[in-house]
Amino acid sequence: NRPADGMAVDTIVIHDTEGSLQQTVAAFQDPTYHVSAHYVIDTDGTIVQMVRTRNIAWHAGNYSINMHSIGVEHVGHATNGIVEYTPAMYDASAKLVRWLARRFGVPLDRQHIIGHDNVPSADGTNVPPMHMDPGPFWNWQAYMWRLGAPVLPGLGTKLVTVAPIWPLNKQPVTGCFPDEPTQCVNTSREPTGIVYLRTAPGRSAPLLTDPVLGQGTTDIGNIAAKAYVGQRFAVAGYRYGTDGLRVQIWYGGQLGWLFSPWTAPTVFPAAGTYLTPRAGLASIAVYGRPYPEASAYPAGFTGAPAVVPRPDRIAAGQRYSVAAGSVPTDYYHTPTFNAPADYVVVRGTDEYVRIQFNGREAFVRTADAVLSD
Repeated sequence: NRPADGMAVDTIVIHDTEGSLQQTVAAFQDPTYHVSAHYVIDTDGTIVQMVRTRNIAWHAGNYSINMHSIGVEHVGHATNGIVEYTPAMYDASAKLVRWLARRFGVPLDRQHIIGHDNVPSADGTNVPPMHMDPGPFWNWQAYMWRLGAPVLPGLGTKLVTVAPIWPLNKQPVTGCFPDEPTQCVNTSREPTGIVYLRTAPGRSAPLLTDPVLGQGTTDIGNIAAKAYVGQRFAVAGYRYGTDGLRVQIWYGGQLGWLFSPWTAPTVFPAAGTYLTPRAGLASIAVYGRPYPEASAYPAGFTGAPAVVPRPDRIAAGQRYSVAAGSVPTDYYHTPTFNAPADYVVVRGTDEYVRIQFNGREAFVRTADAVLSD
């Protein structure tokens, strides 16, 4: 009974279906498929509701995110989104999301209106298989304008916003959609909503290597070195050149470089809050879901999920943009479909902060961190 049971809806997740409307609706109506979303939007703007918003849908690949989000699917394929993501679809989706945001009090920004490709993995074992839709060809710039919340420059020197100019930002994209060998792309001629991270300020420097995902590439299914429109990152340094600005940022536990050409800027100053490890701590843990501490569960309770950190760490001195501060810990226990006694919301006393960690968001315990503007 969201949000009346205390489980606030604070995020809306944008997906693509990788199939037709008919295929998607059939899959969501099949209980053995083990996946669902609240809404599906066709290319002509038709909206089909599949799950009541008061209920949890299984769409994000992270149960904690599912608990507090609404999933909106868009009929199309990530590799062909430049064609299949139509103006009618963007219009219908924006109207729906604006209405949902007003109803549930969800902020209209890229920290709360996120793609499936921005959802954190629940733990270290789930990092590689996390989805990457709606992909690089989803026009976040136009979409956020339709929401009445365009991604714009701000004031500040410690954070930057990724905000490339859509027609000019033609980043190379190659490869096939994971598990779909027929859905492939190889282009550097189409506008994209991504910017790549490199190990050095040179334009030909290697892309970043993620400690879990491995070497970053231009493959559409590889998110090891991608930053997305509207994401904010903490700045570690700047370097100016005749061809553009290089910005060094903290990204996934390491330093990476974003390139912003003078003729087609990709990053701009931003205002906001950032997080650093608390003094005296050599590093702090990063989490994929803010579950309650073990002591929050009633005596004899079985099935409580463990609070397990991801393999990533944030070292002393590193800084990350805060997406949402003071995130409560809760867990909705629902092991069966038809036993009301099992429907229990457990709330903890621990608190977390949601941060922009790399291309995906993540969580850090409030007690481990210091927040600054």
